[in-house]
Amino acid sequence: MTVKKWNSDPKDDRYYVRLYNPQGGQYKKIIRGKRAAELHHAEMKAKLARGSVAPSTARNKTVDELMTAILDAKPNLRVGTRSGYDNTIRLHIKPELGDLRVRELGYLTLTGFFERVEKKAGREAERTAESLARGPRLLDGLDHGRGGVTQVTREFRGSSRPRRSRAAPWRERGPTGGRPAGTLRTAHSLGASIVVRLLTIVNGARAPGSAAARSSAAWAIRSCSPSGLATRARSALAAADRTSGTGSRSEYGDVRRARRFTRSVAMRTTRPCQGVGVEPERFSGPAAVRAAVLPARAAYLVTVGSRAGVRRAVQEASTRWAGATEPIIPVRKGGRIDSLWHQVLRAAKVDGLVNVDAGDSGDTFAAASGYTVVPIDQIDEWGPTAASPHPGHVDGFQQTQAPVIASSADAPLWEVVAAGDVTEEHRASLSREIDVGMYRPGPDGAARAQLRRGDSLVERTVVHFEEHSAFNLPPAGPAVVWVTTPNGVRDCVAFWNLRALRSLRWSYAPMLLLPDRDVEHWIQFPEQFRSLLARPAEFAPDVLVLSATVPEEKRTALAELLGLTRTSDPVRSGRSASPTLRTAPFTSRDNVRPWGFVLNDREYGRDVTTEMYVHNGRASVRIASPVAFTRGGYVLLRITSDAFSGLPRRSAVANAILGNATWAGDALQISTHARDEYPLSLSQPSLAQCVTFVLRQHTTEHALSDKGQIGAALLAEIDVTRLLEPGVTEAITALTTERAPALQRELRRARTAGLPEDEITALAAKWGGRHDRRHRSAAEVGDKHAATALEALCRLQCAERGVLTQCARCGLHHFVPLANTSDRPTCPGCRAEAPYATTDVGVTIRYRLNSFIDRASDQGVIPHLLAIAALTRNHAHTYLLAGTNLAFHDGYRPEIDLFGTVDGRIAAGEVKTKACDFSDEQIERSIDLATRLDADLCVLAAVDEVPDSVHTRAVKVAGRAGVELIVLDRTDLRPAPTSG
Repeated sequence: MTVKKWNSDPKDDRYYVRLYNPQGGQYKKIIRGKRAAELHHAEMKAKLARGSVAPSTARNKTVDELMTAILDAKPNLRVGTRSGYDNTIRLHIKPELGDLRVRELGYLTLTGFFERVEKKAGREAERTAESLARGPRLLDGLDHGRGGVTQVTREFRGSSRPRRSRAAPWRERGPTGGRPAGTLRTAHSLGASIVVRLLTIVNGARAPGSAAARSSAAWAIRSCSPSGLATRARSALAAADRTSGTGSRSEYGDVRRARRFTRSVAMRTTRPCQGVGVEPERFSGPAAVRAAVLPARAAYLVTVGSRAGVRRAVQEASTRWAGATEPIIPVRKGGRIDSLWHQVLRAAKVDGLVNVDAGDSGDTFAAASGYTVVPIDQIDEWGPTAASPHPGHVDGFQQTQAPVIASSADAPLWEVVAAGDVTEEHRASLSREIDVGMYRPGPDGAARAQLRRGDSLVERTVVHFEEHSAFNLPPAGPAVVWVTTPNGVRDCVAFWNLRALRSLRWSYAPMLLLPDRDVEHWIQFPEQFRSLLARPAEFAPDVLVLSATVPEEKRTALAELLGLTRTSDPVRSGRSASPTLRTAPFTSRDNVRPWGFVLNDREYGRDVTTEMYVHNGRASVRIASPVAFTRGGYVLLRITSDAFSGLPRRSAVANAILGNATWAGDALQISTHARDEYPLSLSQPSLAQCVTFVLRQHTTEHALSDKGQIGAALLAEIDVTRLLEPGVTEAITALTTERAPALQRELRRARTAGLPEDEITALAAKWGGRHDRRHRSAAEVGDKHAATALEALCRLQCAERGVLTQCARCGLHHFVPLANTSDRPTCPGCRAEAPYATTDVGVTIRYRLNSFIDRASDQGVIPHLLAIAALTRNHAHTYLLAGTNLAFHDGYRPEIDLFGTVDGRIAAGEVKTKACDFSDEQIERSIDLATRLDADLCVLAAVDEVPDSVHTRAVKVAGRAGVELIVLDRTDLRPAPTSG
């Protein structure tokens, strides 16, 4: 039926009209009154038959094409109006959205567009707001995409056009006559109107008078992030309220919830953070988020030579997801391990240690290495290794055949390491949880299970597990056959760790552990093994036959049994555009160290990339799990995003971003239940908040010092990196007004030198009535580069230009800013006529610091700002406080000159005017203070040149404390003017 009643309420006289275009698309509208609905249906049906309404392809058009079509459908526009529409499309819509198809427009794309618009200021914002005001009128036609953009647009456009009064605030001027009042607010609300209309297209191109359009508007409001401002939400709701149709009860509920949302946004406030420093603009806009799902992984500590310890470690690893990638570390007495195992531990990127049978030696090693260690019987109960489900909980573990394990409970160690094993307790619990058996085939079966991925229980533990990024990974490598005696602990551990580090995603190489006997009795095994070697010819040799304890003659005999030809050609590896497959005879070597193929840096976990929108420090994202699970369990979720770049990697910061999160390298990590989707609400703390978190963690009190308060105010007002321009610091020093300390120095000099009475009188005259700030000409400041530096200070609004009056009546000289000069100069004191000071070339321009910069220079704050400017210039994400008073838990109450974050690292430092003030005691104190604050960097800065002896001493103390040192001196803070 093409005309039907909207609902069953007898008092409701709304009727639903729908027509299908024979050429594609449909037309929908709600009309009050059955007779009116039938007439409208007949009229539109006739138009469709005549072809007056073209079939819609709006969703397949680009925004640029559809805008052009809308303008072409308006032949009667006045020249000025059409020109305005053209400018709107050309300047604002086409550069950002023109190439996108309508169906590709999403909430994040549109909101990011409007966020970039509102960042514009001044006249540009005024023009943008005015252009956006025209935007809704152009986009009205898009609401009828399925019904065409011509006749239907003219019929229904009026009901959704915003009133002129809603789009006029940019005309209002502020009380000072400066920046237009409400400009950005207008851009927000007009932007919301366009968002609602475009979302309406994406959701089905509904007419503005329909209930569906109203529901879409309410949905758009609810989709706004909490920081989307109440103004935007109210504007979007008003756009929905202006539609002519009414909605169902559920849709009205959506609108009521939207109104509650706008009230909650309006009441939401942000707590200010203590301190002010160099705060770069916080990231805002769409950001890619990469999330990796993986289990917590352990390294097993066993006593050197312990066969029972290795067997128990393999049995535990066989019941953990990714257990085949968990290394076994032999520990010697006293907690020492071989250097190779240190490299293996670093490359494996494990989360914690498990003490199998290493006893106190294992605990000693864990304490020295910084890892948390748990006993093996508590591996799944607490600590960083607990978040690991059974591999049977991962979809794909249960295959058609049962996984192969060691042939018996007392099987030789090589079978256990090659195929895996379980304890009786594990086997009982496994049978209750997972409907899959275990197959014990015997020695040759354990060896054959290594020929195909996924046949053995150990290989089954890495189903849906891999590394998502790797660095310095060789392109390809030879297969490995490791030969061992049946219970050779040393060979079994070496093979286990080599296999644990091989790439699961790139450059996969077969690895087999074989005994040094009985292989000749395994029927067809050499042929099956050689079938693995038909790999791309990108490396040589084909196989490495290795062992730590088996003699060379036995290794050679096994290689010949497998049909391998011994070679002495050098090992090579590379990439080929179209490699051929290796063919027999296959080559082997037995004197090559294989660790170079696997000891590379990598990040584990199967990952997925999605998008979130960050605004005002908040974002919500839903992450679809890249791994499917058949049962529950705890896993690790690691999140990386450019939105968090520059944030210090501290636990307090991780908790501020996401509750109960920690840092795992540069990734944010949480332990969570395995699920199909992970909805997350993230915060993006500012660098100022991060610095506050760190100070709260390590101190009982902290507050800006006197210098810090002055520095904070200046950092908020000026671009401090301009202070690094040649000659600027010298110009500030030359213009700084001399105060009490200078007078004291003059009096001491006079008393020591025994000056005559007339010179003392002149000294008193110089200081007695001193109240004006110092002013000088460029010639009095310095060389030919002084004028450039003084002009730079004026551009920074740190200094002002003026002239000097010379009053004959009162005898005083006064500085008069250029803005206050007149044709008939008078003395500001006695009001008598006083000419301006002149030279042979005319009136001399003089310069004077503003009172705040003058005070800051007198208080010694400028060197602090220079150090901050040097660090800010070289590092994008920098926030530093220019002086902070601290109080530690032990009662120590020092002052620190610099503290903050530099590219994600905590920095603490000391600033001196003269490098000679950096005594050994001062260096020790500065680096000790950095250590107390758990800083990564210690900054020592001096305005003059730092001697080599001071630098050498500081490097030695910092190296002993484990803190990176940055030394800044004249070269960094006071660059010399360029020649010419």
